[in-house]
Amino acid sequence: MNEGNPAVLVVGAGPAGLAAADRLTREGVAVQVLESREELAGRAGQIELEGYRFDRGAEFFTSFYPTTRRLVREKGLEPDVVEIKGPGKLFVDGRLVPMVTGPLSALTTPLLSIKSKLRLRRLSMSLLAHAGGLDFSDPRSLAAADDESAEEYGREVLGDEFVERVMKPGLESLTLSPASETSKALFLSQALVGPTARFYSIAGGMGRLCESLARGLPVRLRTKALAVREAAGGVEVDVEEDSRRETLRAEAAILAVQAPAAAAILGANGSPELAAFLGRVRYTPAVKLDLGLDRPLGADCPGVIPVGSEFEGLAGLQFLAYKGTRQVPEGKDGLGIVTGGRLAARLLGEDEESVTRELADLAARVLAKPIPGVVCRHVTRLSEAVPQFPPGRYRELAKLDPSIGRRIFLAGDYLAGPSIEAALRTGIAAAERALAAIR
Repeated sequence: MNEGNPAVLVVGAGPAGLAAADRLTREGVAVQVLESREELAGRAGQIELEGYRFDRGAEFFTSFYPTTRRLVREKGLEPDVVEIKGPGKLFVDGRLVPMVTGPLSALTTPLLSIKSKLRLRRLSMSLLAHAGGLDFSDPRSLAAADDESAEEYGREVLGDEFVERVMKPGLESLTLSPASETSKALFLSQALVGPTARFYSIAGGMGRLCESLARGLPVRLRTKALAVREAAGGVEVDVEEDSRRETLRAEAAILAVQAPAAAAILGANGSPELAAFLGRVRYTPAVKLDLGLDRPLGADCPGVIPVGSEFEGLAGLQFLAYKGTRQVPEGKDGLGIVTGGRLAARLLGEDEESVTRELADLAARVLAKPIPGVVCRHVTRLSEAVPQFPPGRYRELAKLDPSIGRRIFLAGDYLAGPSIEAALRTGIAAAERALAAIR
């Protein structure tokens, strides 16, 4: 390679790309990160308005995210970790009810009849059948349970009441996809860790993790990767910046972008099998309205998930002051209103005023009171918010080689699961493959 070139080009400055670049840098490898947008962190970034810090996407990590927790420690953020107390609530039939998070809450909840509660032992049997497996972000551990949709399993084994009042609210608020189109394996892995799971964020918001990962990294913003190929013992990446095109050279490249972008950059350079896989990956859109409020809402839980056909597509309400992460000025509050599915798909094309009016009205119906004075607002529109994991996807991923030739590697949450943990893991795994290739 020519002197002065980076050893590895990392395309994409979201969690996966930043984790990959951080890992390589720690090994003394020169990297260059390329990002097509004007800001870092992708769906895990933040918006700052008038003293409020709103998370664009990822808002928490959990006790079962080991990679995320390790990076939080390594980046010196552990003193700023805030535990998010208490379960969220469901808004069902006009009342607020704590979510079911484990066996005890399942037995005492008013959401389920005695008949439904008695059927829960079948869920325990399913989990015992996969004891030792079901890692939420490891497709290989989930493949054996990936034989039907979560809804098919739920209706057959646990009953309609459980599906509508427990499974769907919890699962669909995470995936933003219908339980009928989500693998049973994802639900079972969630059910396995639910009883002991603890939820955390970082003072100032989750965006601080990506900020810490990016610190000191050479990043070129507004630089779009157009094509990548192996060439002369390394790789070449064609890029465009401010209408100017050039070819960058390195020993290896990591494509830490969403599946459609990866497919476009690879062109004909991947195998037909990989191209077919990338073409099958689908994403659920999301539209999120963040409101900075002039006084506290008085929330007694981190968030509320509405249940019922009149709220279809409304994934949840999130209360910033309750989290205790200092993302709002003293004495103020913040309200996040998250949508997915068909509702989000429709709102993607609506103007900010229309989105604000519709979502604020839905939120007021759930809260049963007017929303306090709005200091600021922001609408986040993500046409590719969360990768979908339909039945069979984990089996497919367990066999997939995320490498193209010997020098190009893929990373991204679509390769492992709908979480920041999955994105970080795949980024680090791609960095390990790149290290092996160049040494």
